[in-house]
Amino acid sequence: MLIETPGFFGQCERTRSLNFLVDTGVTECGLQPDKVAGICINVLSAQEQGVNFAASYNGETLSDSDFKNFVVGEQIKYSLNTNLQVNITDNKNFQTTRFDTTTCGCDNILLEAHYTVYYEEFSPDETTSFNITNVTVDIVYGSYTPKSCNETLKLSRKTSWSFKRSLYSRKTSGGPGYIKGSKIITGNLQGVEKD
Repeated sequence: MLIETPGFFGQCERTRSLNFLVDTGVTECGLQPDKVAGICINVLSAQEQGVNFAASYNGETLSDSDFKNFVVGEQIKYSLNTNLQVNITDNKNFQTTRFDTTTCGCDNILLEAHYTVYYEEFSPDETTSFNITNVTVDIVYGSYTPKSCNETLKLSRKTSWSFKRSLYSRKTSGGPGYIKGSKIITGNLQGVEKD
């Protein structure tokens, strides 16, 4: 899966693969400055940029059923004109990005997307070592109305990826202190001496 990261000059690009069990931390990249009308529905859209991924495994493209559902996490929205928080009426669904042709305003701009991938250590049929159960996305949206339709908008976007064991997956391959994904140190008991 290709994730959005800063390019050589800090611009947003999708050229780096996400490595399983490797947290990325928060990265910030700049979007190509453009008029709102030209970038609202595709470049700034949460549906297009936040939860629309192509994933593959061993060179085979995975279908939507192979890659588990994205789940709405925390959602916050700010007005970029006033820098104040704006209420979101429907917190249970991802917000749809909308372009207003009258004011050239863009609503529900994707400003930040923070992903938490939950996994189990074994798939239900035990054919794989790990099974992704779901991906929770915390999103920060923005709303912006330019002074004129010819105004250029300059924005940056933040993203992060982290991996956590599913609450329902509590099998452990080792004792306390075992690092998930690491090899297990084992030994053989040679005998017990009594004093």
